[in-house]
Amino acid sequence: MSAARNLTSAREAQRPAPLPALTGLRFFLAVHVVAYHFLRGIVSTGPRPIARVVDNGFIGVGFFFTLSGFVLAYNYMTSPDASAPALDRRAFWVARVARVYPVYLLGMLAAAPFVISDILAGDAPLAGAVKVAAGGLSSLTLTQAHLPWTALVWNGPGWSLSVEAFLYLAFPFVAPTVVRLSPRGTWLLLACSWVLALVPPALYTLLDPAGAAVASSGFTPWLGVVKFNPILRVPEFVAGIALGRLFLVGTPRPTAGTVTLGLAAVAILVLLLALAPAPYIFAHNGLYLPLMWALIWALAKGGGPIAVLCSAGLLQFLGEASYALYILQLPLFRWLLPLVEPGAAGSSKPTSFLHFAIVILAAMVLSSLTLILFERPARRFVRRLLSGTGGA
Repeated sequence: MSAARNLTSAREAQRPAPLPALTGLRFFLAVHVVAYHFLRGIVSTGPRPIARVVDNGFIGVGFFFTLSGFVLAYNYMTSPDASAPALDRRAFWVARVARVYPVYLLGMLAAAPFVISDILAGDAPLAGAVKVAAGGLSSLTLTQAHLPWTALVWNGPGWSLSVEAFLYLAFPFVAPTVVRLSPRGTWLLLACSWVLALVPPALYTLLDPAGAAVASSGFTPWLGVVKFNPILRVPEFVAGIALGRLFLVGTPRPTAGTVTLGLAAVAILVLLLALAPAPYIFAHNGLYLPLMWALIWALAKGGGPIAVLCSAGLLQFLGEASYALYILQLPLFRWLLPLVEPGAAGSSKPTSFLHFAIVILAAMVLSSLTLILFERPARRFVRRLLSGTGGA
C-alpha cells in the first residue's frame, strides 16, 4: 500500500501546472448548452442574432470533446519524446470512471421517474417495458450513443458521456502515436482531424439532402448516427490531443499574439453564429473546430481579459460544478420548473426568461452542492474502491 501511495505522490509531483482559464471556460460552455435546451422557444421571437446564438448552443458538446483531448494530452503527455514509460492504462481508466460515472449515475436516477412515466405513457405496456430496459441498460453501460435509437432514450445529455467513455478507452492507444509525431506531423494530424470530422456530415448531406435539412429537433436514424456515434466524433478528440501536444512542446508564456488570438476567436465565433450560422449538421460535427483550437490555445497560455475572467475564483468553482450542471440539467428542470411555474407540471420548457433564469440559478446552486457533497467524495471513494489507494 505504501508503494502505491508513493507512486501516486510521484505522479502528483510530476503533474503540470493547472490551466485555470479552461476550467472557467467549461462553465460558459455548459450554460450555452443549457440555454440551447431550454431557452430557444423564449428567444425565438426576439432579436434574430441572439436567437441564432442560442440556437447553436449544441456546438458546446463538440467543444467538450476537443477540450477533453487537449486536457488529457496536457496531463498525460508531458514527456518530450516517445521514450517515456507507457501510460498506466488501468490507473488512467480508473481516474476517468471516478471522474465522470458517479454524477452520471446520479443523473440517470434523477431522470428515471420522468423517463419511465413518459415511455410507458406513449407506448404499449410490453413495448414500453422493452424500451425502458434497453434504454436503461445501454445508458447504465455508457453504450447508448452507439445506436441512434438509444442515444437519447434516458438522460439526453448523457449521450456525450457515452462518446467520452469510448474516447477514454481509446486515449492510451492514441496518445503514444501522437507523441512520436514530429511537430510538422502533429500539425498535419490537426488539419486532417478537421477534414475527417467534416466527412460524415458532408456524406450525409450528399446522400440525403432532404434529411440534411432536418432541424436540430428532428430525427432520422442516419442523422442520429452522424451526430451521436462515438467513432465519428473521434476526430474532434484527436484534434484536441494533437493541439495539447503542440502546446506542451511550445512556449508556455502568453504573448500579445495569443491574447489577440483568443479575442479574435470569440469575436469571430459569436459573429458567425449570430449573423451567418452554418448548416446544422456541419456545425454540430466540428465545422468551428479551428476557432475552438484558437480559444483553447489562448486560454491555456493565459493573459488577456478572457483568460482573467475565466480564471476568477468563482468561475473556477462554477467550472468545476459545470459537469454536474450539464448532466443534471434535464431532471433538474423537470423537478424545479413546476415550483416556479405551476402550470408547467410535466414539462421542462419554461415559458419566460424570468422562469428560465430562476430555474437555472437554482440548478447552478444544486449542481454546486452536488459537487461539494456528492461528486468529490464519490470520486475519492471510487478511486479507493477500484485502485486500492486514496490518491487523486
